[in-house]
This record gives sequence, C-alpha cells and structure tokens, in this order.
Amino acid sequence: MTADPYVLIVDDEQPVRDVIGRMLARSGLRLRYATNADDALAEVYAHPPMVVVADVHMPGRSGLWLASQVQDISPRTAIVLASGDVELPSSETLR
Repeated sequence: MTADPYVLIVDDEQPVRDVIGRMLARSGLRLRYATNADDALAEVYAHPPMVVVADVHMPGRSGLWLASQVQDISPRTAIVLASGDVELPSSETLR
C-alpha cells in the first residue's frame, strides 16, 4: 500500500462518479477516479489503493475483470462492486 491511502472510484458515467465521490469525501477519504477498467488497472499498478469502488458494467473490460486483476496485483485492496443489474448473481458480487 502507498503511504497515503486512497479510494479509487471507477465508473464510465461522470454523474455516478460524482455521487460516489461526494458520499466518500464526507468521511475525509482521499479519492482518485478512473473512467474504465484499463485506466483503473494502471492506477492500481502505480499506487495500489486502499479500496476500489467499481461499476460492474462498463464499456470494454468489466468491473468483474478489474476485481480479479486487482486481487492478483494488490490482495490487500478491498473491492466494492456496484451495479444496477438485478440479473447479476450475488455469487459474482460477493466473491
């Protein structure tokens, strides 16, 4: 982990990033943002975050793919997956 922990918010929709960021900023957490899984992964390689909050469905690689990569690169990073998809099995979001 970096000496300066932060939360990485990953979502392709600016309004969603803004809402999540506003909620987390209230608790004084340092935040960084990415618009897709590839950019998020580059951020994780450069400076592993304390937590990744990621949308499941994004253009390109999914949040599930990102979660798997983050677990391999930075196993101590917590991952929160968000989705409005009611069809997504809980076994995927809770793994």
